[in-house]
Amino acid sequence: MPQIQIVTKIAQMLGVSIKGTKSTIIDRIVEELHGRDMVLITDQTDYLTDASLELLRCIIVDMAEVGLVLVGLPRLIYKLENLANDHEQLLSRVGTSNG
Repeated sequence: MPQIQIVTKIAQMLGVSIKGTKSTIIDRIVEELHGRDMVLITDQTDYLTDASLELLRCIIVDMAEVGLVLVGLPRLIYKLENLANDHEQLLSRVGTSNG
């Protein structure tokens, strides 16, 4: 899923306007989420690209300061732990469960 589709989907689910550039929509998402005591849960995260995973981390965790739960098949763990993908910041915040 391209990054703009992820950003648009999150914005729609939050009732945030999807008009404008990707950066503008991200700013609206961050404004809507910042200060809320909540967690964003994403399913089928194992299908996302490395860039999309990092975008989620940046927007949700770093900018909005909201919790992020990544749900996916075991290959998600491999994807995150694969050194070539450089998900060090995301991995430092990850706990896993296989059951």
